[in-house]
Amino acid sequence: MSEKLVLLRTIHGSRLYGLNHADSDYDYYTVIAESGRATSQLFSGEDDSITVPWNVFARQIVEGAPQALEALFSPLADPGPLDAYRSHFYPDTAKAAHVYRRAMKSTALRGDEKGRRQALRHAFNLAQMFDTGRFCPVLTPEQAAFVWKTAENDDETYRNALEALSPIDIRLDEPSEGFERS
Repeated sequence: MSEKLVLLRTIHGSRLYGLNHADSDYDYYTVIAESGRATSQLFSGEDDSITVPWNVFARQIVEGAPQALEALFSPLADPGPLDAYRSHFYPDTAKAAHVYRRAMKSTALRGDEKGRRQALRHAFNLAQMFDTGRFCPVLTPEQAAFVWKTAENDDETYRNALEALSPIDIRLDEPSEGFERS
């Protein structure tokens, strides 16, 4: 079996975001120079690896998919063939806002602290994207502390904090019909 050309490889998940703890596994996100229709995910011990064909990844970043944009903008990525592309890509903020709204709403309403943290992260990233056209998925220590503390709050306090942080109206009190998990 021949090796696939790796276009982008980065640590991902909690270790990228700055939200890891002693029991956090290692998540990796890899984009390969291959066409295909599906991503593959491999769990091996403490490693969790997602491999995405280039055509899928390219479509996801154009559509504003959070996980793909986090990988694209990762400052922890290995040097690779996409470096120039990564440094010059600016997402369509209108498309991203729609996808981020859906993602924030679905994860915030999931009811678990991990989902709550994810929604808060997305709000920080989207606010930075609106300000600069891009974002860094690595939270500052202050942002990380805010995310951990806020995710533990009661429902009303959490919702108020998320809605105040989000640069867009995420409509947590509206019915969830039409909102899919991303």
